[in-house]
Order: sequence, then C-alpha cells, then structure tokens
Amino acid sequence: MPMRVVSTDHFSVARVACSTARVIALVCTLTCTAASARTIAQVRYPQIAAHAAAVEGLVPTGWRVEQRLQGDLDRDGRNDVVLVLKMTDAANVLQVDERTPEPLDTNPRMLIAALMDPAGGYRTVTQDHALIPRGVSTDQDESLDESGTTGGGGVGINTAGTVTVTLSQFASMGSWQMGETSFNFRYQDGCLRLIGYERSTVQRNTGETNALSINYLTGRAWRTQGSVDHDGEPPKRWLRLPKQPAQCLEQVGDGLMFDPGVFVG
Repeated sequence: MPMRVVSTDHFSVARVACSTARVIALVCTLTCTAASARTIAQVRYPQIAAHAAAVEGLVPTGWRVEQRLQGDLDRDGRNDVVLVLKMTDAANVLQVDERTPEPLDTNPRMLIAALMDPAGGYRTVTQDHALIPRGVSTDQDESLDESGTTGGGGVGINTAGTVTVTLSQFASMGSWQMGETSFNFRYQDGCLRLIGYERSTVQRNTGETNALSINYLTGRAWRTQGSVDHDGEPPKRWLRLPKQPAQCLEQVGDGLMFDPGVFVG
C-alpha cells in the first residue's frame, strides 16, 4: 500500500494563523468562563441486522444515514456499502448556556460495513461506535464534519476497496494541537482490518509539526518533525515495526486515542 507523503504545505494555514491564534486563545482563556454544568447522557447502541434485504434495513430506528458509500470491499465485483449513521435523539442536543447560542449535539455516530450477498441483500461485517468519537464539548470541533463547513474528517472508499476514515482535531480551548488522523482498512478474514495509519499535527503556539505514516502490511513507518516557519519537507526517519496480527476496526477504539505503536508528537 503506498504511503501518503505528508508535506509541510499541509500546515501552511498554520503559518499565517499561528501568531493570531496565540492572541485569540490567550484572550479567550482570560475572558471566557466555563460552560454551565451539563450531563452527557449514556447511549444504548442498537445491534445492526446481520442481514438485510436492502440498505435501509441496516439503519435502526432513531438513527439516520449521514453518509453512504459504495465500493467493492471484498473484490468480488459487487458494490458493497459503508454507512456513517448518526443518532437523532433530541435529548442529546444540549443548550450549554446563554453565552453559547449554538447547541451542543452529542448524538453519537456508528460506522457500518456490509457486503452485497450473491443471493441478494447485504451482510453486515462491521458495526462500530467507538472509532469516530462522540462530540461532548463546545471547545472541540467535531472530528467528522457532516456539513463540510470546517473541513474536518471524512470517510471514503478507493478503487481497491480500501476504507479510509480521517478524523480531525482542533480545540478552541484546552489544547494548542491541531491535526488529522487517518486509518486505512481492508476487508480480510471476515472484518475490516487496519493496514495503514497516518497522523499529522501542528502545535499552534510553537509552530512545531509532526507527521507519522505507518504501513502495517510491510511493517515500515516514517516520522518527521519540523516547523511551519521552515519551507520544504523535513527529513524522514524510517522505522521498522514488529510484526503483529492486523486488528479489526472494532478493536481500534476511539480513533483520536489510538496508540499506533510509534510515538508522534
């Protein structure tokens, strides 16, 4: 699997906004008060049907399709589906306080993958509610942006049937770090297995950049460390990982908390 080269041009926006962000964050820290206490309700996640005659049969009551993707996951020439579902419970949409006009939507997401059955219908092979983190704070941008207004995250399928889930990270308070984390999965031995991982970050207060790209199929990885103040690609440090069984998507857990086995800042 080719590994994407992470260019420092990816961080060019930070070059422009870095000093401004320092001032804004400092002012916000000094003048903003904490949001009023709120309770994030626990969610009972539904069991997705093992088999459905149509894609609609994979969507449980109280959930909606946020994204529907088609691709040949098992390379049998048929169009399989990947669904991003979002809960629609109004009780999970919270009004934080009078100073925060936008409500906080804490409704979680689920990621579903189903193969087209030669006999008809779809057979579920993946159902997960942990990889895409649940939004629980107005200080954190959503890691997967449905509207596309903040440009954060996304799910895709390439022509080889590889499923890529990209999560963004940006906090208006509490952290200087911004970045993206991507997971590449391939259907094998009954599940979507992790074959690649990429992470790129910028420290908005210092301009330091870090990037990591891992190919779990070859056991090879590279890291870079640089700065938005310097043009050009920082040098890559190549690493070799110990051979380990490929994890299923459901074993990854929270995508922003995942330990790839190689440190990156």
